[in-house]
Amino acid sequence: MFAPFSNTGEREEKVTLGLTSLLAIAVILSSVASEMPKSTKLPLLGNFVIGEMALCTLGILVALLIMFVHHHAYTTHRAVPIWLAKILHCEKTAKERKGSLAEEINATKNALEEPKSKITQGDPVASALFKMLGKVNRWIEVQERKTIIHDQWDDICTRLDLLFLFAFQVFNISLLLYFIS
Repeated sequence: MFAPFSNTGEREEKVTLGLTSLLAIAVILSSVASEMPKSTKLPLLGNFVIGEMALCTLGILVALLIMFVHHHAYTTHRAVPIWLAKILHCEKTAKERKGSLAEEINATKNALEEPKSKITQGDPVASALFKMLGKVNRWIEVQERKTIIHDQWDDICTRLDLLFLFAFQVFNISLLLYFIS
């Protein structure tokens, strides 16, 4: 359920998979309960199926939380908190992206400033054109910052997916080993 095959914000398939798995486990529990002899104590297989249901429910809740965080990050365009990037080891890529964007922006500004002084002297059309180019340049800067923020959140959510994939596999195997022994 936490395989990071989708990092564009469309994580709804994971929740659908989790709900389908939960329904399948509930059907298995129902068939196991109908075939087992009636007693006051729940059989070991019933406990195992209930444990798997609890694990699947927890997985769905975590997938919903990651989906909410990813959607919220895309709509608010807030930067990734530094502590979160450090915990998930994503701070290096964020610094590299910010550094390359700053270099590109400075190069563009320098390229615009040099011809501006030569061309705009006394020419209102050229002056208006360079003002418009400045506005376009600022708009591009904003869009690039949003893209960088989106990419950072994609990295964070992908790493969270991998972390929880590993954690839930460990929990699932531990649960199986507990009931086997």
